Amino acid sequence: MDYWTNWKIKFFKDLKVRFEALEKSLSIIIQGPLHERMRESVPIYLDIINNSKCSSAGNLVISHWNNDKKNILDGIPRAKEATIIENSIEEVRVPEMHDNSRGPNPWVYQNYTTLKGLERATGWFAIKVRSDEIYPNLNIFHERLLELAEEEIFHKTITSDIFFRVDSQEKFHPSDHIIAGKKEKLKRAFALSTSICRSLKPGQFKFPEQIICHAILKSMNIEPKPYKSKKIMQENFEIIPLSRMTDAVWTCSERKYNKLQASMAGWCSDIRRI
Repeated sequence: MDYWTNWKIKFFKDLKVRFEALEKSLSIIIQGPLHERMRESVPIYLDIINNSKCSSAGNLVISHWNNDKKNILDGIPRAKEATIIENSIEEVRVPEMHDNSRGPNPWVYQNYTTLKGLERATGWFAIKVRSDEIYPNLNIFHERLLELAEEEIFHKTITSDIFFRVDSQEKFHPSDHIIAGKKEKLKRAFALSTSICRSLKPGQFKFPEQIICHAILKSMNIEPKPYKSKKIMQENFEIIPLSRMTDAVWTCSERKYNKLQASMAGWCSDIRRI
């Protein structure tokens, strides 16, 4: 075998290894208003990315608002290692809805900051988290995505069980506190969910999680039909429960955004039991 044939074989072998590594890379998107808890979460998430497969291809993205308290950002360790996006609140503001639905209205804010974060994410996979929560072992979501990839399963979305509802209670109601999946798929989904939020009509959806779920499914050309909701959810979602997330801190508007660590009754923690 001559020199150039050997060189080409080696080149393409190396190229294959690089592409395979790239397809394991991870981006984490922290979305929402700048929060003091980011002082703890940002270094944790940077370490998770740096310790992941093909760390050089992934990144941490902070997607926040231009009316946030900037001094919080100044006090976040290693913040300069992250990609920081300052979104204009004026650009996305839509009228408030008053239709007795739960959750903070308008719902476009979460979807918009997540979308803008995904647009700047460089990893093959992405995990979206809230700025006021901390998940020290968020890497278990990435590990599960890699396991699914080994089986050539790329369509599934993985969430936590925080407010994930069983089918008999609310259809198409996953958790929106942690959302993990293939980046390009999530980017299409949040582009659609942001568009839905901008033109939302009172009573169209009861919960913001249902908007995200519908958008994820429709972006994959899956119609969220109520009569087959269980099957659709089981085929396209997985759940990693809070009980597996050591020292996690979560919060919600109902508890006035106080620090919470325990699970609540009524959550669906196993997609097989939805």
